[in-house]
Amino acid sequence: RAPAPRACGVELARVGPLRLAMVSAPARHRVASSASLVVVILASVPRAAESSSLYLAKLCRNFACHQAERPMMDYDEEMGQCVCKEHPCWNDNGQMHHCHTPEFPFLSFHYTEKVELACTCSSIPHYGSVNIAKDKCAGHRCELPGHPILDWDEEQSECVCRSHPCWNDKGEKHECTQPSYPVLRYREEVDDSDQVRPVCECFMKLDKQDPALVRGMTGTQGGGRPSGQDEDEYMSPDYYDEDEF
Repeated sequence: RAPAPRACGVELARVGPLRLAMVSAPARHRVASSASLVVVILASVPRAAESSSLYLAKLCRNFACHQAERPMMDYDEEMGQCVCKEHPCWNDNGQMHHCHTPEFPFLSFHYTEKVELACTCSSIPHYGSVNIAKDKCAGHRCELPGHPILDWDEEQSECVCRSHPCWNDKGEKHECTQPSYPVLRYREEVDDSDQVRPVCECFMKLDKQDPALVRGMTGTQGGGRPSGQDEDEYMSPDYYDEDEF
């Protein structure tokens, strides 16, 4: 269980060799919320916000989420198993948030000290874990560009900031350069010899269409998925190995 976070502000809590920044008040801009069909104010996050947890990758080896409707790999502590979830900001108390500002096109989230969901728009793709952000590290965020990953250190039982695992894959730095697949994800596979193999892959932008717009479109299924489109098409061919599955 994560220790209680300290007071919100500019205070920095030391976590091993890194510093974990407590949540402060960021700049704000307008983002459309489809559920209420009004414009709501969400915080923008111009700094690095990519996320791929080493803790979660170890916990959920040989598990992957490739469906656009539930793209986020996570761990459900009550069920005691890994699960695929939809983005928490797709149903924020009935509101579906979207990011339409070109400077901040990626939907992001974190949880406050009061364990309240905060949906934001970021300039960097974000792929997080509700289990880590809410259950273990509520009130914490990582704002150092070199170590933007909020993670859980199982040995020390504390929240830490890490660099992206795919930035140093045996000396190789992976990047997602195709606009259609901007999200860099990390997970792990175990082969028949019990050898752990890291997997870096590029995934589509985490964006769910407004249901009102989907109903007015032809050739689509629920969630805005085109009819006849395979789920593999949501993965970039750059790092996606079909032989894994």
